[in-house]
Amino acid sequence: MVVSPPTSVLLQAIFLIRQPPQSLAARDLVFVQAIWRHGDRAPQSLPYPNDPYDETAWQRGWGQLTNIGMEQMNELGIYFRTRYDFFISSHYVPSEVYIRSSDSDRALSSAQAFLAGFYPASGSFQWQSGNHWQPIAVHATSPGEPDLVSSDNKFGDQPKSTSSRL
Repeated sequence: MVVSPPTSVLLQAIFLIRQPPQSLAARDLVFVQAIWRHGDRAPQSLPYPNDPYDETAWQRGWGQLTNIGMEQMNELGIYFRTRYDFFISSHYVPSEVYIRSSDSDRALSSAQAFLAGFYPASGSFQWQSGNHWQPIAVHATSPGEPDLVSSDNKFGDQPKSTSSRL
């Protein structure tokens, strides 16, 4: 099965490769930063006044991740696992991976679905028979803390419009 990343993908995943295995010492990958949006989600509100599909038509409610969105993010995790398999441990090691998310249900759910594909539990890490999911920390912004992941201004302190300087 060929896995390709979804196109609608803003979480921030940072992979820190401290010491590659000895057999891979010639490789130089030290840092990978990936940024994507959440997976497919339900509409934020009723799209038009007479829409027969109200909030009850969406399994988790307005603006929440759909099953398709969870599948997209899980597939993205599998893609990243395939892409970086030679550089990371086969099991979750907190010093190798840092996942940061906006503090919204759909973004946090997207991060968890990504991690389920990236680090499926196996062997002694499988804490429940038949369950290949394992809890992995996702760091989110606290209330009142600047949200660097979903800020309106994506380029730090630069003004939103720079056309006058070009």
